[in-house]
Amino acid sequence: MNLFCHKDNFLSLENFDKLSQTAVDRYPIILNEDKNAKQNMSSSVRSREPSFPAGYTTLPAETAVRYGLSAIIAVEQTRELLINEFHIKNPEIANIWFAYMNADKKQGWHCDGPVRDFPVEKCLTVCLYLHSTWEPAWGGEIITESGNHYEPKPNRLVVWSRDITHRVAPIFTPDPNYMRMVMATTWTSEGQLNDIQ
Repeated sequence: MNLFCHKDNFLSLENFDKLSQTAVDRYPIILNEDKNAKQNMSSSVRSREPSFPAGYTTLPAETAVRYGLSAIIAVEQTRELLINEFHIKNPEIANIWFAYMNADKKQGWHCDGPVRDFPVEKCLTVCLYLHSTWEPAWGGEIITESGNHYEPKPNRLVVWSRDITHRVAPIFTPDPNYMRMVMATTWTSEGQLNDIQ
């Protein structure tokens, strides 16, 4: 599929603020639950969230209750964007998680890999940046092997095919307590409409 793109000002300000607060509230819980995050402080802190079987186009009820209306809206808007702007055929949500990075964290070159039994080229990662402030000098952008750069601006949604090699540049910020927050989802699809025969 070879898709790597973004959408700025993705959520309304009200929904962005609510989802950002959800991420802030969940961080201490996630850090407490994740012993690996405490031991390996160089990688991102990531929540361990449920995977969904095939057939879901939005969050299942029990997950929606856990994250609230703003997460439901974000997932539904993501699906609409995948269909209407990026021309993805039959996107289904497979996972959701929250990830947090600060100046102590980094992420080297990698591919995300396949989801379920789908070929990797028909699987997507979607990240929505939930922090409220960002400065270009702070780094932290996603960089692809082909040289594309996507700065982690607040309320920016970044979408990519899971077979694209990428990394997260080091974060440089003078505030040791600053946290770059992401709500991420994985999706399966039948590909882009123009590459389905």
